[in-house]
Amino acid sequence: MKDTKTGTSPPKKWMWTVENDPNLDCEVDKYVEVVPHGLLYTGNCWHPNWGGGYTIGSQTTEEFLRDGPLNHQMPDNIAADIRAYLLEYPSGGTCRLELFVRLRQPERRWLARVDASMNGSYLTTRPETTQQASNRVFAGSIPVGKHTLGLAIMTAGEPPHVYHVPAREVNGKPEETLILECEPGDVWGEAFWVDA
Repeated sequence: MKDTKTGTSPPKKWMWTVENDPNLDCEVDKYVEVVPHGLLYTGNCWHPNWGGGYTIGSQTTEEFLRDGPLNHQMPDNIAADIRAYLLEYPSGGTCRLELFVRLRQPERRWLARVDASMNGSYLTTRPETTQQASNRVFAGSIPVGKHTLGLAIMTAGEPPHVYHVPAREVNGKPEETLILECEPGDVWGEAFWVDA
């Protein structure tokens, strides 16, 4: 049911069980939840030795409607229910977000991992390159409005480092493209937004 005050739909979450996930060798409960930037996939493995909760990834609404579920084990009836929900409750407009990581000496260090969040929810990054002067790590549609972005970068090479980028507030307008670039500094842990 749509909230008549805000015009937005309430959060929605789906769950299904995989009796024996071949990747984890155990029974797994998997979840998909509507979050501000699309869909968040999580799981809970019930193995007595290494079980527990984990994040599978995230997907924009645009990606789901175009490509289908991120997780191939999602039952067809749940995928159909999510598709119907997303079409019935559109986000109210989208803008495009592109995130880049700039490397000063790509011949000496390269991206090993990039973790991102938006409004406290995990945002799956998919680096297109890892050893260029500028590497695009995310490109997708997000709802218009104000959002808080968080970013952590791990580089490999000489030497390996972890960098935490300060939180960044953005305000996306309909059909706008937000292009943001950050850069690890020369000091361990130091990173900054290039255009800030």
